[in-house]
Amino acid sequence: MARITGYAAVYNSRSEDMGFYEELASGCFDGALRSGPDVVALYNHDPSLLLGRTASGTVQLRTDGKGLRYDVDLPDTAAARDVGELVARGDINSSSFGFICGDDDWTINTSGEMTRRIRSVAELLDVSVVTSPAYKATSVGIARSTSNESAEDAVYRERILKVCADHDYAQRALLEARLLEAGLTAEQAGAISGRQQRGGIKSQRSSFKIGLRSVTKAEFIAEAGALGHEGVEQRLANAGKAERIITRGEVRSR
Repeated sequence: MARITGYAAVYNSRSEDMGFYEELASGCFDGALRSGPDVVALYNHDPSLLLGRTASGTVQLRTDGKGLRYDVDLPDTAAARDVGELVARGDINSSSFGFICGDDDWTINTSGEMTRRIRSVAELLDVSVVTSPAYKATSVGIARSTSNESAEDAVYRERILKVCADHDYAQRALLEARLLEAGLTAEQAGAISGRQQRGGIKSQRSSFKIGLRSVTKAEFIAEAGALGHEGVEQRLANAGKAERIITRGEVRSR
């Protein structure tokens, strides 16, 4: 299933009119998160529409200079599939949070508008994907990796990362060639192989050539195939192209 990510709360942004306005002070969630609470992810704050929770590791929370960010690995349930589709289509693009307030201040301006500024949150109850947010500045979307890889490719990459740990320098050089052929950038391939250096792959052409002579395509396919990834042979069927590019010295960042 998909992973969604967004900001459930944005610091110093003004809420919609709720009979009063509300703002969140920077760092107001820090105290509540310090103890590692079990926070659930919901759809529209409905506990019957559970999407994940921190206790199971399916929800990750963190704060930064912008606000409270969350990631949810959606379960394979009807509700979660619906949420994932609505978020992917852009029909839902906002978030919210359920909480118990700690410290707050109230002010009234000359127009009679009341503003509540939340200094601290005593308890964070939930983060929610919502159709009608109190804060328009919040967000949610489908999480996408920097390499635009599919979920299958992400699993493949993680498995290859484990193989890298047992490969010598030359074998890792060949691995980088394969990852380039699979569509990763030079920097990503270098990082995965554990050999990311100043100048990246572009300055390591001679090492690629050594790697290509040291490990055959058949050996690599056998090692990758042993990990159980379907379609390894198809994925590497055009590996010769990468070899030719490297031999001609044309490896470069995309």
